Amino acid sequence: MSPTFDAISAMYNYAVACSRIACYMDLGGEGIKEASKMFQQAAWTFEHLRSLVALLQPSDVSLDLTSECLGMLTNLMLAQAQYLFYKKASDAGMKAGVLSKIAMQVAEYFSKAYELSQTNEGLKAFDGKKFANIMLYHSLYFGAMGYTVLATEEYKVANEKSSGMGKAVSYFKRATAELDKAKAVVTQVPSNYQDNFNNKYADVCKMRDKAINENKTIYFDREIPIDQLPKPDLQNFVKLEPALDNFQAKLAIEEKLRHIVPPAVRVMQVEIKTKLQEVINVNFEAEQRAEADTKRFLQQYGLPQALHAASSTTEIPASLWEKIEDYQKKGGHSNVLSMI
Repeated sequence: MSPTFDAISAMYNYAVACSRIACYMDLGGEGIKEASKMFQQAAWTFEHLRSLVALLQPSDVSLDLTSECLGMLTNLMLAQAQYLFYKKASDAGMKAGVLSKIAMQVAEYFSKAYELSQTNEGLKAFDGKKFANIMLYHSLYFGAMGYTVLATEEYKVANEKSSGMGKAVSYFKRATAELDKAKAVVTQVPSNYQDNFNNKYADVCKMRDKAINENKTIYFDREIPIDQLPKPDLQNFVKLEPALDNFQAKLAIEEKLRHIVPPAVRVMQVEIKTKLQEVINVNFEAEQRAEADTKRFLQQYGLPQALHAASSTTEIPASLWEKIEDYQKKGGHSNVLSMI
């Protein structure tokens, strides 16, 4: 593996971490805003990686580092970020016109993510096609929610103005028609999605039937063919949030974690420290003994002092040269010791 692969993998893992943190954040207070930002930073990172994976060797490119997968993940992150705005707007009682547009944008992002998953056989078949079907389901579900929001508002207006129930019926019929599309997919995704869908489907059908009954017995308004109803516009509240500065920033907890070492690692640290100290001690003692032996031997010939005197202006006595020559002829320190 190359340093480029390591850097790209680190960025990929950062994006995954952002998305996982966002998924499990407490959405109370500012939590929903922070979670949305984390999803948007993850989206930026996945999109940024699309321009970097071309630098990898073919053997380094796995399924999750293909352009199709990174594009899918980018849209999936934006879909979840946009959904949080939908949730916040819904909880705040935002006007139906705006809420439906936000829902349609959620559907659009999920739809793009699904479409990209279908351009790669590996992504298409991943997890028995469940992963792709979840994205398809959400694209259909939130598309239906866009019409459901408008239908509910039209029903409310019709009751207030005693007119317009036919239009409300039309929107409810369109909403159930969209939910029927999702119903065909929900059986192919994990069961936890089905309970929520079944409850929502039952509620919408109940409201549709109620609107139809009231229109037939009270209002007698003309319905609009559902294929002639205008499709809600899209309204986007998210973007690719740059995260490059986060890669270079030092984490506040880094200094604390630096001192945290697992017990098993601590044991190994002590063991290796002890072994190294033993090696150092043995070699140091050997060096000390050798140095002492050499010093004692040289002192017999007055060599340290004589060599020191070589730096003076007086010449080395001939007798000293004879001693040095005799020492060298005898083979030096090791040979003299063996003779002794």
